[in-house]
Amino acid sequence: MKTAITLIIVTIFMAFYAVNKYNRKRKRNSYLQRFADMYENELVIYDTETTGLNVENDDIIEISAVLVKHGEIIEEFDIMLEKHEGKQIPPFLGNIVNPMVEAYADPKNMKFDRKEGLEQFLDFVNKRPLLAHNVLFDYNILDNNLKRDALILTFKKEHPVFFDSKLLAKYLFPYRKSYSLNNLIKDFNIKGKNTHRAKDDVLATKELIDLCYNTIKKA
Repeated sequence: MKTAITLIIVTIFMAFYAVNKYNRKRKRNSYLQRFADMYENELVIYDTETTGLNVENDDIIEISAVLVKHGEIIEEFDIMLEKHEGKQIPPFLGNIVNPMVEAYADPKNMKFDRKEGLEQFLDFVNKRPLLAHNVLFDYNILDNNLKRDALILTFKKEHPVFFDSKLLAKYLFPYRKSYSLNNLIKDFNIKGKNTHRAKDDVLATKELIDLCYNTIKKA
């Protein structure tokens, strides 16, 4: 009797595991295919630099993006935004000196009014899908900055499609120790640098998704 019960439990567990594995594979393949379709059509890769990691309260102080069409960059966007009084730019990012401190202090770098700059970015994006590395941070802090500073409450409703180059790398190159943009650049000898300036990071992300797309097509 015990043996029969054990066999039933093992069978149920194995069936549950098999279904889970199938669903994960189907979800992965669907995500990769949808990304490839967008890459071949139109996609906006973007990055933000901010006063901190609190997506509800911190300010976006730099935002850069490229419009990719049929895999090629056809237009670029890059601005700095005024920060709210009292907001401080962190001097270090981990153990790296934050390059935004010096860049933001440089009077040659024009800072846009927050509402105007954010609206310009939305005009650049239009209705296109978005992609960023570790996208949920950039997506959520952008949504909250738009609500607070531009009184735009419909960002997530109007831009529901977004992709994460970090997740793409996890799906395509499993079992790596780190999926930070900097480490992926080093591991795959990707052109570009993760400097923590938005434009540089966007261009490096473009190189990463080129690698991801080519890997999908070779599979």
